[in-house]
Amino acid sequence: MSYQASKIKSATYKGRTYICLWSGKTKTGKDMAKLGFMDGSKQFWVDLAAVSDIATVDYSTRPSKAQRDYDHRSGFASTPFGDDYVS
Repeated sequence: MSYQASKIKSATYKGRTYICLWSGKTKTGKDMAKLGFMDGSKQFWVDLAAVSDIATVDYSTRPSKAQRDYDHRSGFASTPFGDDYVS
């Protein structure tokens, strides 16, 4: 059985979107964010001031095929994690 998260935080750093695993003040008092690659292959720490657009994306409900088709035709097919749900 695999675990599928329904809410994921995303963040933009240097023009790319990453999964935001943690953000806040560290034990040493620095404001930091721990980001990860979308495929889970790597994780890294960055200064929180360099991160923008931290948002929670809710994946608990998948859009209907009709909604996906409409979004695709309207140019809204892209999610923070790519076009993976557009068929």
